[in-house]
Amino acid sequence: MRAVMWLRRGVPVGLLLLTLGCALFDLVDPTSVPVPPTLTEPTSISTPTLSPSSPVPTLPPVPSATTSPCPIIQDLAPPPRTGDLDAVSDALEAYLDRGGDPDRVLLEPQESLLRGDLTGDGSPEMVFGLIDPESPQIPPESRLVIYTCRAGGVKRLYQYSPGEWYGLELIAVTDLTTDGVADLVFSDFSCGAHTCWHTPYVWSWAGSDFVNHVTGALQFPYPVYEVQRGALVVVSGGVGSVGAGPQRPLTTTLAWVGDAVTVTDEVSAPPVTRYHALVDGDSAFAGGDLTAARSLYQRVLEDETLTAWGAYTIPEEEHQWLRALGRWRLLILNATQGLDGDAEAQHAALTADHEPGVPGYPLVVLADRFWRSYQRDGNAEAACRYATDTDEALIVLDFLNGFGYANPLFEADDLCPYLRP
Repeated sequence: MRAVMWLRRGVPVGLLLLTLGCALFDLVDPTSVPVPPTLTEPTSISTPTLSPSSPVPTLPPVPSATTSPCPIIQDLAPPPRTGDLDAVSDALEAYLDRGGDPDRVLLEPQESLLRGDLTGDGSPEMVFGLIDPESPQIPPESRLVIYTCRAGGVKRLYQYSPGEWYGLELIAVTDLTTDGVADLVFSDFSCGAHTCWHTPYVWSWAGSDFVNHVTGALQFPYPVYEVQRGALVVVSGGVGSVGAGPQRPLTTTLAWVGDAVTVTDEVSAPPVTRYHALVDGDSAFAGGDLTAARSLYQRVLEDETLTAWGAYTIPEEEHQWLRALGRWRLLILNATQGLDGDAEAQHAALTADHEPGVPGYPLVVLADRFWRSYQRDGNAEAACRYATDTDEALIVLDFLNGFGYANPLFEADDLCPYLRP
């Protein structure tokens, strides 16, 4: 109120503020105001200690400018194609070195291009599978050429010619050897009168050359390749010849086993023919899987969806032969398991169904000899040897070996899978 009155009396504002400040100072005891201490030494600051299990904070890396080792893609016309693969390889190198787009290269039919970092330097190589369309040979002359980026240009890293009368098929660039660096997977192939045989390769770069990791002389007829779960899966369709006999797709898995890429699994497609059901039963019997063997032999007898090959003999006679073989196998199988009643039933059915002159009758002779020996001694192995020591066994082998060279070759011991070690 006093200040208002002063303002009304015309007292200057500056004088007014000075007067108020002095009045307020008079109201406070100077000794009651805390005075900050004088610091004579630096104050220590405590920091938390990280235990070994504590996460260590990290900062994201600072991005740095990098220069691509590959040239900048230019709008260039692809080089003209000639039949000379040396000239094509040179022209392609010059084109890519100037910044040519590899996807614009006019590839001939059956040619292909793959990309991947084969050298482990962070830059993908370009892998071309080239052919000479003017080549008179079958398959046409082929060349595998690999280009790499270096300091903004492109150089030829490697090239491979499979040889005369051989072709090439690029499959994949992928790490099959599990070392963190991609491998080149491809095959070369040659063709005979009926069949083309393919040999797969898995190449790893070793600094100045490639090393092949596939072991074994592997050849596949008309394969389809696919990389699955770090392995190379090969499905081969079979030999293209009537003389090879009935066939079914075979799936072969090639995988890294620590020091090589090799076959780790082989699986045939389920049987379509009665003959292959018998063959699968024999494999199960010899491998000790008697339950699977019994099931497959029953299919030989009962499954009417199974077909006949019909080349060795007419389908009906083939059926009679295979039914006789199915009963013969079940006779032996039951005897080895001590199922004498079931064994006797198979012997009786075989004898009733195949009279002399009926296809498959030689197996009745074998079954009679087996059953007499087994009833006398109770020894299935001895009975098998006695049963197959006869001329009728040779007739049975002739039938079994009449299904072409792509199928198993049966010998005397194969008449009783029980005899196989």
